[in-house]
Amino acid sequence: MKQNQIFQLVLTSTFVAIILLMSLIPQLGFVTFLPGVAVTLVHIPTMIGIFILKPRYGFILGVVFGIGSLMASYMYAATAFDLAFQNPLVSVLPRALFGLAAWTVYQGFLALSKLSYGKYILFGLVSLITIFAVYFGSLEITKNAIWNEYNTAVLDETVSEETLVELYENASTTENNVLKIVIPISLVIIALFITGYYYLVSNQNYKDLAVSSSFIVGTLIHTVLVLASVILFADAFKMAFGDAVTLIYGIAASNGLIEALTAVAIGTPIYITLNRLPMVQERLR
Repeated sequence: MKQNQIFQLVLTSTFVAIILLMSLIPQLGFVTFLPGVAVTLVHIPTMIGIFILKPRYGFILGVVFGIGSLMASYMYAATAFDLAFQNPLVSVLPRALFGLAAWTVYQGFLALSKLSYGKYILFGLVSLITIFAVYFGSLEITKNAIWNEYNTAVLDETVSEETLVELYENASTTENNVLKIVIPISLVIIALFITGYYYLVSNQNYKDLAVSSSFIVGTLIHTVLVLASVILFADAFKMAFGDAVTLIYGIAASNGLIEALTAVAIGTPIYITLNRLPMVQERLR
């Protein structure tokens, strides 16, 4: 028993080191790669640890994730949104809650295996969430990229009214043309996802399926928790309830989509590999 506890502590320390490393190196754990699209990747090792370790250690990983975010905001914050994370209620609190939420989601999905049609219930839940994220996320990513130049110009007092009108008209025209391409593509992606996911539901080991599904749902929960904390506790983002909902919807749909798909692609194979190692099975069971 003592050896198992030591192994848990060592594995927890390893995850802590990875989380802090990814948090504190610019463009490694928090990546900005498109205008208006900044995604978090540190949640991936955090979730892997949460799924493998006991709940108390998973909670520790969530707290460390938040502390890493807090430290990163002091080291290389570049925008008002980044500065909001200097408040522990915005950086640490939602990540601690995320640790508990991700573990609960994973355990809940595993519990569905005891039901006769559990895997099909899982299929319905995750499909509904993913379809929403893919469709509306694609729209939000497109709009953020197209309107970035205009939105930046609006905040610049030196830009003339004529220039703003021209930028607005160009963005509107571009948006209409691009959405005619983006929407069909997003529908094709949704169709492919439903087909592939149903195949996995019918043929894959249920526990592995629960892991990939938990990465999707857990990531979206993390995005909503963080954005809700920004609205509630960051003075720079105080706004009316309606505006708050719009902000949470917009960022969750765009950034949350990318983070969820990335988490599934990277996190699932790593978790499955680690969880099947004889040493891990022996020490953590």
